[in-house]
Amino acid sequence: MKKIGLIILILLSVNAMAQQDAHWSHYTFNQLYYNPGYTGVEPLSRATFIHRTQWLNYKGLDPGGAPSTQMLSFSHPLKINKSYFNNAGTGGYITYDRLGPYKALTAKASFAYQIRLKNDGVISTGLRVGILSQGIDGSILRARDADDDVVDQLKIAGKTNQIRPDFGAGVWYNTTKFFAGISVSHLSAATFDYGIGAINSRQARHLYLQGGYFVGLSQDIRLMPNALVQSDFSETSFNYGVVADFQKYKYWGGLSFRQSISDKVVGAEGKRLRNDDIVILLGVSLLQNKALRIGYAFDWVTQGSSAKQKTSHEIMMSYVLPFNNSDKFVPLKSPRYRKVE
Repeated sequence: MKKIGLIILILLSVNAMAQQDAHWSHYTFNQLYYNPGYTGVEPLSRATFIHRTQWLNYKGLDPGGAPSTQMLSFSHPLKINKSYFNNAGTGGYITYDRLGPYKALTAKASFAYQIRLKNDGVISTGLRVGILSQGIDGSILRARDADDDVVDQLKIAGKTNQIRPDFGAGVWYNTTKFFAGISVSHLSAATFDYGIGAINSRQARHLYLQGGYFVGLSQDIRLMPNALVQSDFSETSFNYGVVADFQKYKYWGGLSFRQSISDKVVGAEGKRLRNDDIVILLGVSLLQNKALRIGYAFDWVTQGSSAKQKTSHEIMMSYVLPFNNSDKFVPLKSPRYRKVE
């Protein structure tokens, strides 16, 4: 088969260096995305929206501009017989990815069951089921090679879209001071060919490892060192940093680093593909009981930016929904949030 056009080669790098899943700079505010075991751990009904613009002002070979991703998630502790079950939760999320002619919609629902331990800890096991919808608008592709058969077939096919089932599972553990989680997504390893037999795009399984620890400096200030590792077993991204909450947690700020490495070899010198980012986080809690949280993240690419722009931007909004937030439930501590007072 003749060489595939450049756009086909980068279709599997949606909003990450070469991984298929999106990454988020607000990963400590978005644990439900990574781990279904987190579902319902927070004893509040919460909706979260994140918008990410990757490599602002990036101009690729094809129309569409810079890659962008949106996500809307919801988590809710289950309520049975007019009282909180308080050891189970339900939720889910929807994401939309756009990268030039490539678009992907993901919709997943999750359920988790929690076991409370004697040391004030919680172990939560979660399952996730949903769909992956991926499509390409072949009519706007431009081939790197004039005789690229695959691009020619996609141009003839025009807009194509395929839907596949998807599954995931995870385990989450936390106390009032410490949290950790492990999860696997895309257990079904769905494949997409976009109606073209020459393409066999497999949705790789992803492994996620998370952890963090709270350090109280005073009544009004605490630090949270944290880390996230995500891998599709070919490319791996390491995220680590610290978030500071202050003035009784109305404000927060943080600094984190992202390092991504690949098993793939690039260039004449045979170097491993690598990408490094520095991330700055800022945020504020508003409204009564700090029900609304608004955050901003600024990413600066320090290495591996020769083919893209150096900055990415992310906006996060999180809101405690007014229903079912009663004082009747037994408080279950969450590492990121606290019970609304």
